[in-house]
Amino acid sequence: NIDFALLVDGLAAEREQGITIDVAYRFFATEKRKFIVADTPGHEQYTRNMVTGASTADSAVILIDARKGVLTQTRRHSFLVHLLRLG
Repeated sequence: NIDFALLVDGLAAEREQGITIDVAYRFFATEKRKFIVADTPGHEQYTRNMVTGASTADSAVILIDARKGVLTQTRRHSFLVHLLRLG
């Protein structure tokens, strides 16, 4: 079981609270492509940071906690991704 937050959450406060506060960028490449992954906040208080990170993206992946299901914030992020025209 891998805790991906340990890879992308750079601030100690993020790891301690178990939430993403600021946008974290990670870079990787294959032989044919280069990628930049932007881990953006999901917490309602940091929606503005999420939009900032998503504004330069070509596509988006929204992760949903299977235990909690789709929440109001999930719908909000989906709508913002739609407004930003991310595939």
